[in-house]
Amino acid sequence: MGYTQPPAESVTLITTSNGNTYSPTFANIQIAIDSLGNLGNESGAAVPTGNTFYVPKTVRKWVKLPGGMDFTGDAQITLNPYVHLEMNGSRIIVTGDYHAVLMKIGSKITNGTITASHNVGGPATWDKACIYIPDNPLVRIGSMTEIEDMFLIGQVNDEGSAQPYKGEGIYLYSDDAAVGDIYAIRAKNVYIERCIYGIHLKNDSNANSNSINDCFFTNFFINGCQNGIILESPNDNSVDGNMFLNCVVEGGTKWHATYGTSLIGVSITRDANFFNNLIIWDWTTVVGDGGPTTALVIDANASQTLVIGRGFKSTTFDYFTDAGVDNTIINISRGQLNVHSSDVYGVTSVADGGLVTHGMGHTPSVVIATPSVASEMVSVTSIGATQFQVSIKKHDGSGGTTQNIYWRAMRSL
Repeated sequence: MGYTQPPAESVTLITTSNGNTYSPTFANIQIAIDSLGNLGNESGAAVPTGNTFYVPKTVRKWVKLPGGMDFTGDAQITLNPYVHLEMNGSRIIVTGDYHAVLMKIGSKITNGTITASHNVGGPATWDKACIYIPDNPLVRIGSMTEIEDMFLIGQVNDEGSAQPYKGEGIYLYSDDAAVGDIYAIRAKNVYIERCIYGIHLKNDSNANSNSINDCFFTNFFINGCQNGIILESPNDNSVDGNMFLNCVVEGGTKWHATYGTSLIGVSITRDANFFNNLIIWDWTTVVGDGGPTTALVIDANASQTLVIGRGFKSTTFDYFTDAGVDNTIINISRGQLNVHSSDVYGVTSVADGGLVTHGMGHTPSVVIATPSVASEMVSVTSIGATQFQVSIKKHDGSGGTTQNIYWRAMRSL
């Protein structure tokens, strides 16, 4: 698909790629977008159904806002298929309980701010999203729907007040109203703060086996959100194969002290999602002072997930729980490398009846232990979520020697 980039020069009017211009008002943003038409079905042919694609007959078109302006309005902006909204450093201010921007297949939004903050005229209450991407009853949502260089701020009366933050930064949602999937969403260079959810991927479908997968989130800073990154599937449908690269989730001491809420940095409920250079920050400084003790949660239904980063472990606490199988968490902090896996092993010096800490975070299905002293036997007598107990015996039944045992703990797939 070809693409014509919007011009770089400064403009004072809303401009479009088809040559139209509009005065810089909130209502005219949607009028300008609608003037470009529905690029996904221009031929007028029967609309396809199921997991099929709209194929545009033209290149992606654009709407460009004047630079550095505030656009305040009381309606949702809907980005039609294959339309690029270039915000040019301007700001959209949400004033009602609605999603600020709804993105359809192949659309793109870049270089601006979306906020529902009461401090700049936002609503008194708000539980919607700055950017909302739903599934579509007609098509598979994808074709590189893009979010780039954005600042997203949730709803708050005043940073120092006791009002909890509200709303969501980026929300991908699938339910039974649609037959299609959400996939291949690309988002990069985004700052999100003061939301209940920073990034929220939720597959709520039941009758339909919809999926949210193969999405890319790169270079994110999520600050002071009640939940940083949440991958959710109440009905056990697919939210998998998504990639998160170079993401920082900061809890914030002031946020926790003000609102006293136990929060989650990242929560994963489904399979095979990949996090590389994930940094969960400020969790260790507030434990016991209203802050959370869990920065990373992996649900029992999640497997084959790899998380590489820091902020999941300190010398005192493990700031994660892993109830799933075949997941790996690699924590790198202050020169120390800690690896948590559903298949772990080690060498431990232990006496007869002693305990060995395996560090899996859940109870293994099998533990295998081998002695290092000839003519002695080792048996595993009990297995728990953090430790297993061993019996070391000589062949005459007497207690064995304190020694190194070589062990491996595994959880069945």
